[in-house]
Amino acid sequence: MCSSCIKGTIIEYTIYEVVLDGKRKRIRESVQLFFGEEEQLALNREFVVAELPAYTARSENNMIRFVSFVETKDDIVIVTLGVLPFCQVSSVCRSSTEKVETKAEGPKKKRLLVSTSIDNPLALAFYQSLRFQTHKVKTKLLAEKHRGSMKGIGGLP
Repeated sequence: MCSSCIKGTIIEYTIYEVVLDGKRKRIRESVQLFFGEEEQLALNREFVVAELPAYTARSENNMIRFVSFVETKDDIVIVTLGVLPFCQVSSVCRSSTEKVETKAEGPKKKRLLVSTSIDNPLALAFYQSLRFQTHKVKTKLLAEKHRGSMKGIGGLP
């Protein structure tokens, strides 16, 4: 489908909190598909995404999106957000992120934070559309994580 067709598509979905290990298997598979590895870096720590608290969005019994997060003493941090490409323009991205936001509004949490790569302008634009603000930019994280610079478009590091 072209992006114009996708924008007009209505996707019916339900959001679930992940509590069963069987659902974590699907998150593990999706993380491998989206990122090529199961670990993600956030708050200067590596997390195994499938082991974190998470919400999934399901349509016709298929997972189309997940958001994983970690709770600290004062904050909730979104570690990973994965969504199938054909669903990126639907409300599913916004609504499942709002589930984590609702959890962060509890009396014990001060902030809802997100950790994402500056190398992902689509993710940055999405989070900015939800009124997230850039707090800190750390450079060379991917190079440190992968023990060397990674080549991008045109062979640029």
